[in-house]
Amino acid sequence: MAMQIKKLLGLKSEVPVVPTDQVIPLHWFEDGFMWKTVIVYTLLAFDEALDPETLRDSLTRLIQRDGYKKLGARIRKNAQGGVEYHVPAEFTADRPALAFTHVHHDMLMSDHPVASKIPKPTGLSGPTVVGDPEELSELSRAGNAALSLDAWLTTDRPTLGLHVTTFRDATTVSLCWPHLAFDAMGKKAILEGWMLALQGREDEIPTPIGYDTDPLAELGKHAKEKHLLADRRVGNVGMAGYVARNVVGLLGPKEIRMVCIPAAFWQKMVADVRAELAGLGAAAGEEPPFVTEGDVLVAWWTRVCCSHMGESSTALVAAQNAMSLRRVLADDLLSPADRPFISMALTFPTVLLPAGEILTKPLSWLALQFRNAIKEQGAREQVEAYAALQREFNASMRTPVFFGDSGMYNLFYSNWQRAGLFDFDFRLAAKTPTEKPLRASYIHCVQDPAFPEGWPISGKDEKGNYWISGFRQKGLWAKVEAELKAQSNGKAA
Repeated sequence: MAMQIKKLLGLKSEVPVVPTDQVIPLHWFEDGFMWKTVIVYTLLAFDEALDPETLRDSLTRLIQRDGYKKLGARIRKNAQGGVEYHVPAEFTADRPALAFTHVHHDMLMSDHPVASKIPKPTGLSGPTVVGDPEELSELSRAGNAALSLDAWLTTDRPTLGLHVTTFRDATTVSLCWPHLAFDAMGKKAILEGWMLALQGREDEIPTPIGYDTDPLAELGKHAKEKHLLADRRVGNVGMAGYVARNVVGLLGPKEIRMVCIPAAFWQKMVADVRAELAGLGAAAGEEPPFVTEGDVLVAWWTRVCCSHMGESSTALVAAQNAMSLRRVLADDLLSPADRPFISMALTFPTVLLPAGEILTKPLSWLALQFRNAIKEQGAREQVEAYAALQREFNASMRTPVFFGDSGMYNLFYSNWQRAGLFDFDFRLAAKTPTEKPLRASYIHCVQDPAFPEGWPISGKDEKGNYWISGFRQKGLWAKVEAELKAQSNGKAA
């Protein structure tokens, strides 16, 4: 009767619990408001025809293995309203390990009205806005439907989804999951296992740690030092002010674009920055400070994003960089290091600077600010201190900690280059056998809902091009395009 009343009122019904399912609570850092809100879609495009059944079969075999079964779990609410995993005792045709969908178009990709819009990085003289990932949504989302966590809570849908779209000469592969299940490095571990299954090397697939227990349950409970930015944490009142100031950007219309940064452009930029730092080191009689490609790329892009603010702006910019905890915790909580951790394991080193300094100081100086933030705030005791702040002030929401002030301009970076998504070789799924590696030629990430100024860097493709995308408040992309065009022409906007 209760279920019938719900249907009459238009309310969604809870799915009956299967008594034989293994119930696993969410880990503490999975059970955050932001991660339970966001659904992630990662689209990979291949310039060859792949066999969808081979893709499904190999990924299904991975999920059926010990330590990976949670990817086939059903996500449920318990009697207390908490979210948890329900892992089937056995995956069957009625309750599969993977939410799989496939659409075939008997045509060339170039003849399809949507797929033909997938960007091709040819003939670019500099960084260029090359497309709108939302125009490719039917390739990313099965049935072109944007999902929320309710799509899992009210159905028997497995946690991980695979949507394959095939053409005569090409293929797109989209992975979909609620963000609570894993982060970018968790995705890397899944793809590594998937490739081993595809190659028939199941005996080499490592068993993940933290399947049914939470290795990070104690993280943040034993802080020995104060976080470096603790005094600049934005409290509840400050966050309310931040939301009020940014309500249009947070809730209003947004636009997403994909930017391709040609190899020649970023390589020269990195070389110039390192040369400047080497000169400074030599002048001081010291070793030159080290910066990575990612440091330079994020520093440069922060400048691009702030270009609408003006060189005289004193507004505070808070740039957060998502950093995996796997390496820093490899000797204790996430040991052994050779076993993957498919979950959420992130900290967020933050750079706080006035916009005017970002726009006027040397790029080498700015890149060094990002490197120092990662080095200092990413140290083991600082990671513990950051988690302590999360537990102390965000115990119910479990969101990242925000540093700065209520008037800050917040940027959020997630650099997937370490995940190496462009490196995975799918040749054994090709319909036509090939000896050459078959890697994705294009990758993007789309999230629902869309948060402004979140910047996933897809990584570096086979030709050395970097790809970055993100949502911005409607109207701000025009300034970015003008800035990039000016840089392509060899001058600042």
